[in-house]
Amino acid sequence: MKLLNLALHMTIHAKLLVLGLLFLGFKDAIREGDRDRVLCVWKYLMLIWKATGHKNYSIEAFTMLTQYHLLLPKNLAAQPKWSRFINIHGKPGHLDKYANI
Repeated sequence: MKLLNLALHMTIHAKLLVLGLLFLGFKDAIREGDRDRVLCVWKYLMLIWKATGHKNYSIEAFTMLTQYHLLLPKNLAAQPKWSRFINIHGKPGHLDKYANI
């Protein structure tokens, strides 16, 4: 019983660590303006939201990713990708996420 309890705690802590690192990576990608990494994290967030029952968030993520990868032509798909971040501080590495995500 103790071994099962220990394994359960290790699993919970490992999942918490993965989610924390995912969040910190997402935050860092936003600050640095790394648009490709943000889209990669959105793929994971879509799956997490779907698994946790946040249906509307997962639908929005799916819609955004589908438009970017499949539906929009290349010139229109690049526009939302590059216009998603603004630098209100004027310093490198201080980008903010655009409010309309």
